[in-house]
Amino acid sequence: MKKTASILLLLLAFTSSFAQDYTKVKETGSDEEIRTLFRKPKNDISVGWSLGINSAYTQFDKQNVWLVGMSAGPVINHNWTTGIQLNAIVNSYNLDYDYVIDSAAANLVGGFGGFFIQYTLFPKSPVHVSFPFSIGAGYLGYLRDNGYRWENGHPYWDSNAEILEYDVFFVIEPGVQVEFNLMKFMRLAMGVSYRYSPNLELEQSPSDLVNQFNGTIGLKFGKF
Repeated sequence: MKKTASILLLLLAFTSSFAQDYTKVKETGSDEEIRTLFRKPKNDISVGWSLGINSAYTQFDKQNVWLVGMSAGPVINHNWTTGIQLNAIVNSYNLDYDYVIDSAAANLVGGFGGFFIQYTLFPKSPVHVSFPFSIGAGYLGYLRDNGYRWENGHPYWDSNAEILEYDVFFVIEPGVQVEFNLMKFMRLAMGVSYRYSPNLELEQSPSDLVNQFNGTIGLKFGKF
């Protein structure tokens, strides 16, 4: 009888101790759970999103070129961002080329874009560094008189303006950026990149026309 009572007391004490420990763990929110063969551990992957707008300065054949672009994609575990991006020339009216084909004057138009992936070091720090890399395709063409026609000394947009020459090309662009966490949902990014295309073939232009460094600045919005 005494032996049975002793066993019951030990079981009661063990149960009470287990209940207290379980309650303590539950209250403190500890994530040190027992892993079993039939229960998957908690998924700690964090997924956010990012939407960016940016501008860039570069040169094509010693002419100043301004680009405006957008990017969008998911942010994984705060460090990795993937998605798509697009960039377009916005000062085509200043990119004049004479005698492109049959002595016709034209302006350079186009842009490029594709997929990108970016790794960010210490993303929760107010100032941090990221390394973007993009791969995709581009389009450049010579548009006669920048799409305008002249009548009575005034320019008018010509919806039937002729593309004298164009090319579609492969492009990659690695870079580095310094980012500033202005707010929880907004970042300022400044950096440099190098754009490279091995197969550009455009009349009256060198094959390395777009193989240039770029200075970039932009804002990023999202859940980082």
